[in-house]
Amino acid sequence: MLKVYGMPQTRASRVLWLLEELSVPAELHRIDPKKGEHHQPDYWRINPFGKVPCITLGDFALAESAAICTWLGDTYPDKALIPKAGSRARGTHDQWMYYAMTELEAPLWLITKNKIVLPESERVPEIIPQAMAGFGSSCQVLAAHMQSRAFVLGDHFQVVDVLVGSILMWALSLNAPGIDKGLLGYVERLKARDAFQRFVQKHR
Repeated sequence: MLKVYGMPQTRASRVLWLLEELSVPAELHRIDPKKGEHHQPDYWRINPFGKVPCITLGDFALAESAAICTWLGDTYPDKALIPKAGSRARGTHDQWMYYAMTELEAPLWLITKNKIVLPESERVPEIIPQAMAGFGSSCQVLAAHMQSRAFVLGDHFQVVDVLVGSILMWALSLNAPGIDKGLLGYVERLKARDAFQRFVQKHR
């Protein structure tokens, strides 16, 4: 059986949510970064990156939430949650996956580290306004793209919506700028999905 390492309150939430969308069973092995469990030798033998999430299936291990979600989409093509590799639609899908990780998530992680994660002596609060502005600017690009779309690629939910949606939910928790009414509606559509509700119920 597929095993997921991480916590629902981390980027592992993306994997757990997508598994619900795919109706794929998995075992959750709780690795709590707040307790330093991601730095334990037993976990490092599974995932030398020392981060969460990670998945294993037999002797196969894969880390990084975007890579895991892409692999899951490709592994279950009958669910039609990711365009076919090599297609133009897949190119657009991957474009927004990478945009989400580099232009949307990166500033949020910088903000979170300097507000919450790092010891106070290591925080640089002066960088937070710049990171907020960077997120807001990137979010405006997404908002313009979403004006005539229900989901990132159009009318149908895809793997990329898990990444983009989870990042927007994170941004809302930080009161980050740039999330207009259209994006708020998009987030509400994602939260209303049966699979998302099952994820919440299982991992609240």
